[in-house]
Amino acid sequence: MTSRTWSSEDSTYVGGPNEGPNKGGLYPYSHYHASDITPAHVAAWLLFAARRVKGRFTLAVPTLPKQRRYPPEDDDDGDEEEEPAAGEVEGLAVAVEEMEAMEEEEEESVLFAELPCSARMKEMSLTLGKAILTVPTAGAGAFHALTDFLLSHVRLDAGGGDDLRLGHLLSRSCSPRLRKVHLGYIFGLSTLRLDAASTLAELRLLGLHQLRTLDVAAPGLRVLAVEDGSYMVAAARIAAPRLEVLGCGHIGPAERLQFDGAASLRRIDHLTVWSHRLPRDQHDLLDNSAALWFLRHCSGVGRLSVDLALCMWPLENISGEEEMADYDRGHADSNTTSLEHSAP
Repeated sequence: MTSRTWSSEDSTYVGGPNEGPNKGGLYPYSHYHASDITPAHVAAWLLFAARRVKGRFTLAVPTLPKQRRYPPEDDDDGDEEEEPAAGEVEGLAVAVEEMEAMEEEEEESVLFAELPCSARMKEMSLTLGKAILTVPTAGAGAFHALTDFLLSHVRLDAGGGDDLRLGHLLSRSCSPRLRKVHLGYIFGLSTLRLDAASTLAELRLLGLHQLRTLDVAAPGLRVLAVEDGSYMVAAARIAAPRLEVLGCGHIGPAERLQFDGAASLRRIDHLTVWSHRLPRDQHDLLDNSAALWFLRHCSGVGRLSVDLALCMWPLENISGEEEMADYDRGHADSNTTSLEHSAP
């Protein structure tokens, strides 16, 4: 059984990454079965995968949409409506307010799951409807044949070390043939340490808003994307001497970053640069020093995409001319042949 992930922003379901001609697209049909899925169902599917699957396994469990409640409609018997009394109007107003408040609540069934380990499975794609995921302690070769791995919409117990065990599972001792890794919307993933095999060529991290420490050693990595959450990383060490494509969003202060891969980099996507700068002691999220470091040191980049973010703080606190001058100096000596700017 496969399904899609509910998007509360779009009020629809988002397609899984490996499914059908519209993979990754919107899925317009309602999933009334979502509330019927139990932890026992999820456990059975994952156990089946661990024991039986040798090729590709895809499981996408939807989260429950918001439960919308409306006042019960009176039966229309054809009679003319009577003017409600003052007390009835007040009571109806209170009922409407209560129902509007209830619409803001999202009722979800809590799912529990354990990440399946299989030495025979080659591709695994798990979107688990915000299930609480347990990552087992695994020995060498736990994912011996695994080449492609996607994990999305789960919750980890960071205090219990699940985030560290996940990084270990995806490292070379457990996953010696891994080529592509996609981690998205994983709550509780505060530390990701990845000592990858030389086969790992693509690593994509999406919406990891609780990620604070990123430590990646990947000698064969060609594509790295840290999107929608990179600004929260407090310490990052990237050792990827063959990296060619980097998508990183906002990075923050340069002292947070250790980067080995500037010489091989050929393309940078969505590098966020703030239009103005606040004093460091007020807001270091607006610090462009790491972005400027890339512009100065990645001289082999031929395609550069810059997203200009506008500062919304009071103008008396900003120093825009100095910041833009730094930006101009940063890429003045580069070999960039394609430069894209975008601003809201």
